[in-house]
Order: sequence, then C-alpha cells, then structure tokens
Amino acid sequence: GRSMAFLPKGYPYLIKLIGVFQTVQPVCVVQALLVALGLEISLRRGAELSWGIAAAVVGGLAVFTTLPWWVSSLMPDVFFGLAVLAAGTLAFGRGLGVGDRVALWILLGVSVVEHVAMPPPLLVLAVLLVIVEFWRRRRAPVTALGILAVAVAGFLSYPLLNAVTGNGF
Repeated sequence: GRSMAFLPKGYPYLIKLIGVFQTVQPVCVVQALLVALGLEISLRRGAELSWGIAAAVVGGLAVFTTLPWWVSSLMPDVFFGLAVLAAGTLAFGRGLGVGDRVALWILLGVSVVEHVAMPPPLLVLAVLLVIVEFWRRRRAPVTALGILAVAVAGFLSYPLLNAVTGNGF
C-alpha cells in the first residue's frame, strides 16, 4: 500500500475537536469564519479597500465563484485558497497592523497543516518572493523567508503528526 506518512493530519483533528457537538456543521461554520477573517484583513486593511468595494468583492466571490461551496463542504480545500490569500496579503499588504499580521501568520500556518497540496505551491511562491524582494530592495526578504519556513514546517509536520498518532509507519 501507499505510505500515509505525508498526508496532513490537521483536518481530522479539526473535525474531531469541533465535532464534539456530535455534528460536523460547526466545522463548516469555523471554516466560514476563518475565510471571513482572511477576507476582511486582506481586503479592508491589506488592500485598503472601502467597505463598499470590499463588500462588492465578497459578493462577487459569493456569486461568481465556488467559494461558498468550498466553505460549506466538509473538505480541507478551502484552506488552500486561504493560505494563498494570507501569504499574498503578508507579502503585499500595505495597511496591516501587528494584530493583522499575527492573524494572517496563524491562518497561513493552520492552512498548511490542513491541506496536503499547500506546501509545494507555497514553496514556489516563497522562493519567487525571496528573489523579487532581494532584487527590488537588496535586503533580506523577511516575509518571504517566513512564508518559506511555514511551508517547510507544514510539510515536515505531516510525518511528525503521523508518527505521533501511529498512522502510516
């Protein structure tokens, strides 16, 4: 059989933690709240959009994309988009406060642990950010290196969590 060592363990733990209510609907509510938080920080403070424009963007996402389906489904796929949103806002956001940055780093870390497909594209994004930032400013690209570290740590957490729980080895 196939080794389970590199499959993410975060999502089953999320379901188990929130599923103490004997239903999985609270998981979808938590997913929706995390996405709403990510969108609010990214649009309102990261991109410095007005409430009206931010509401129009969210409305467009709700009507013209599959975001509502991903948020309301019991699947970790919503975390892929959330990680990209958090990483992009951390890298390019203009009006972020310390609390916003902390929340985005937490969202990024949680997202990487939740979805197995997240570390490879995040690694590519981080490497590109390192190159661009160093080329543009000739200084250490701290945010890009942080994103790179989160991607690597997330990927390494899969076998660690699997070894601790006894799955896949």
